[in-house]
Amino acid sequence: MDVEVKEGELIVKGEKQSKEETEVEYLHQGIANRNFVRTFALAENVEVQGASVKNGVLAITVEHIVPESAKPKKIAITFQK
Repeated sequence: MDVEVKEGELIVKGEKQSKEETEVEYLHQGIANRNFVRTFALAENVEVQGASVKNGVLAITVEHIVPESAKPKKIAITFQK
């Protein structure tokens, strides 16, 4: 399995490991037994922090980084008599 960030896209690839064929015939092999590529468009200011697999589930952690210019600003109010 491979996770990659390229040009604002998150790309998840899975390739079947070449194993010796056995005499076992499966009714359904699922996504784990075939090649796949899945692409996700990332919004601006989003960074991938990491990826992990737990109990067969891939979890990818992303974080939205708000630049200083986009953060709300407090404006001081002055009172005059």
